[in-house]
Amino acid sequence: MNLLKNRSQLIKLLLFLFLSIISLLFWLKIAPTECLRLFIRNTGYWWLLFLTIWFSWSFYKLLKKHSYINWEKHKWGLLLCLLGSIFIHIHEPHAYKILEDEYTLGAMAKYMHQYQEQTVPYAAHYIDGRQVLLDDYPNKRPGLYPFTVSLLHNLTGFRPENAYIVNGISAATILLLLYTLGNLIGGRSSGLFAVILILGLPLFIQNATGAGFDLYNALFILILLLSSYFYWKEPGDLETTALVLSGVLLANIRYESILYMLFIAGILLLKRRKSKDIKLNWTFVICPLLLSTALANIAFFWENPIFLESAKAASNFWKTEYIRKNIGGDLYFLFNIDGQLTNSIFLSMSGLIGYIYIAAKILSNNKLLVNTEQIKAPLLLILFSIPIFTSMTLLSFWANWDDPVTSRFSMPLQIALVLSAICVLRRITISNRLSKSVILISILYLLIFSTSNTSKAPSTNSLWFSKEAEWQKLYLKESNYKKESTLIIANFPLRYILWGYPCISKEKLRNDPYILENIFKYKYYDKILVIEDIIILPNKEKNLFNKNEAKIPNVIHTKEITSKQVSFCIYNIISEVTNIEHRVENQTSKFVGNAEEFKIWMQNNLP
Repeated sequence: MNLLKNRSQLIKLLLFLFLSIISLLFWLKIAPTECLRLFIRNTGYWWLLFLTIWFSWSFYKLLKKHSYINWEKHKWGLLLCLLGSIFIHIHEPHAYKILEDEYTLGAMAKYMHQYQEQTVPYAAHYIDGRQVLLDDYPNKRPGLYPFTVSLLHNLTGFRPENAYIVNGISAATILLLLYTLGNLIGGRSSGLFAVILILGLPLFIQNATGAGFDLYNALFILILLLSSYFYWKEPGDLETTALVLSGVLLANIRYESILYMLFIAGILLLKRRKSKDIKLNWTFVICPLLLSTALANIAFFWENPIFLESAKAASNFWKTEYIRKNIGGDLYFLFNIDGQLTNSIFLSMSGLIGYIYIAAKILSNNKLLVNTEQIKAPLLLILFSIPIFTSMTLLSFWANWDDPVTSRFSMPLQIALVLSAICVLRRITISNRLSKSVILISILYLLIFSTSNTSKAPSTNSLWFSKEAEWQKLYLKESNYKKESTLIIANFPLRYILWGYPCISKEKLRNDPYILENIFKYKYYDKILVIEDIIILPNKEKNLFNKNEAKIPNVIHTKEITSKQVSFCIYNIISEVTNIEHRVENQTSKFVGNAEEFKIWMQNNLP
């Protein structure tokens, strides 16, 4: 029955369009910043909990309805996925690796675990032996990944290392999904080939052993593709719900991932073209409302230019002049052969061949997208959606992948390259012998080149920030600084909060240099440490070195304890506060009383 002639379906479509317009206008144009902040903070956790439970139940029923696994037939594929899940943890160290991003996600997960609010703490103090998180403020990063980590905190107790478990499980699931999708596309050989290709990508292993959300984002892209396969196969109410919810959850992982809602729209339109009828359910209708947290995050991001985290002003963050630089850096990363980057030249070349082959097939057969093969339309649509969505970032300041910090942004494209490569394998493996030869070549690349380079110089070594943080953590531990009695002052307090220390930012201290006066006077903490990141750059004119740092106020006197050079121009200096000058008479009066009374006063007047 034609959609426009079916009254109930037409009403659902019109209602969906109405809610879409209202949601976009409200969140992106009308809602004030304070409304966005309060909604994200107070509603985000419970909204994500509701969506996660709903999706988990729907996806479980979907797999139960459509899946039948012959374990004997796929024993080699399952064994490879198991061994691969172990292999990724052998050479690469587990660490928080990316400049503040991963610590921000970890701190958000900690706040969600303790207070069930989607926000990030920027200060912490100890009250009655318990760390109290303070100065919370919503972050630009959507909340699904830290929410998932917080659930693990709820089950096992808080540990920063729980993020590694989430990413380890995500990596193992990605291997299973790639094998499953490869098997759907071209049989067991294609499934094995897909798993080996992704294992040969050092970037995949770096993210699997880190604490970021990029691997989790890649996982949900594959879940979305599998859901679209089931929908294309049988567009029922359960399949539509799983498809929509997988897209909504994906939109809550990375801010740009909301673009994949366009992929869902494409699937629905292609299905409409093929079957001349699609059935819309109420999950689809209320989809714009389900995206509220994702839309609020995007709006909050753009209304706060400080979240762009660059020396460029917000007005300069998007420029056409970045395109040439970004394309050059991205191609250099993808096809680099010196083994110093986290790319896989074998995967890039295989994927490129796959895209050339697919483009040639589409040009020769314009009906390919609505072919009767169940996996073909969703696969081809995702293969071209990912590069289109990725190319939209070329206008931005942060889209140069040959930087070790930003190479993780290529993960969606790496997944697309794997999928396009197995499309070619399906066509060229006209004999079982040729299929085994291709798989053998991919294994040799994995063992001889990829693993060899990773074992000699783990990818994390290129991230000086990770080494800096690990040195600080080790020093604090070996120096026996007790967490409850050591206050830390730092530029970026999140890592120390995550490690369990009380901490305030140097920025807050600069705004009010005297907030520590009574804490120091009454010895609320045994030690007050200042941790500074010093950037020392050569002065070309005088051939000297200049120190560029965010200094602490002059009223606070410190004595250096230790220092370490963590990169060619970055030094860490750890100092202890030795004295804090008193306020002048015309400033706000300070606390009057003894040390015990001050502890009680601190509970209601935390600085």
